[in-house]
Amino acid sequence: MSKFSNVISLFHGRGIAEKYKISDKFSSTEAWQISLPFNAPPMVFVIHSEVLALNVDFKGFIEAVEPAAIFDMRKAPRLDFISSNRINSFALLDSMFVKYFDVLGRTEFSSSRASEAEFSAFIGDVCSRVKSIGAENQIMIMLFDDSDFYSRCERVLVKNFDLEKISEISLAAFAHGDSKLRM
Repeated sequence: MSKFSNVISLFHGRGIAEKYKISDKFSSTEAWQISLPFNAPPMVFVIHSEVLALNVDFKGFIEAVEPAAIFDMRKAPRLDFISSNRINSFALLDSMFVKYFDVLGRTEFSSSRASEAEFSAFIGDVCSRVKSIGAENQIMIMLFDDSDFYSRCERVLVKNFDLEKISEISLAAFAHGDSKLRM
């Protein structure tokens, strides 16, 4: 019987409770909680290139959300929304410990010519890469410039990640500290 009247002992005898010192945890004066045996899916912020073209404070957004990586799924991966040129953009991302992946450039994948099997293999590889990059509770960013390609990807991404579409208003709110992240 537990010394707490509202706690029911789940571990009878000397087996599991002794092995993992569970009874010591309950008698401790400090707060303690058992971790759940599953992790929440990684959060992926999806941003369409139209939002980036609106002269938003992307650097402030990155500072606010602290993403682990940016996965650029655009056909034309310009970085002028981060800094004046690619070298400065990469230097800024490096200084903020944000990895950048030009996904379509590295894979030479063509969304318009891909068969369903090629698309499935491609998006499966992207999902695996996103999962391998981030630790628990880290945010990833995906950039898109083709709405049809995004719609096709979204059907798979939503099954693997907690997707959040970022509008100009929400990007500005994060950049200026007016919005709180879900934890």
